[in-house]
Amino acid sequence: MVAQGRAEPCSIGSYALRIYKATNPDFPYDDFVTGLIRQRDGSVESLEVHDLDDDGTQEIVVVIRNAGSGAYLSADALRYKGQQLELCATVQGLEKHADPVQALRLACKNAPWEESSSN
Repeated sequence: MVAQGRAEPCSIGSYALRIYKATNPDFPYDDFVTGLIRQRDGSVESLEVHDLDDDGTQEIVVVIRNAGSGAYLSADALRYKGQQLELCATVQGLEKHADPVQALRLACKNAPWEESSSN
């Protein structure tokens, strides 16, 4: 689940990403596992999952669109591993029609965590 900061302006502030264990479909948010809060410059546009580093595990992608006239994009890629969330890569200042997932794929290939996770 992703949510923008309560009582914050839509155009700037923070977002919270929360992971829940889906043990009971009638109460999907009863069993909180972990979460984190990140700064945002714009509004959360989408929450997606993609295997950015081709390791067979999907990363969580949060896409944010700037509220200014350029409507620039930024995105964070996060990995859920061992009941923890860790930031894999972030991209900022992308043109409004850019593909943030492709930009994150490139950033993940150069990320230091990838080297350590393959050893």
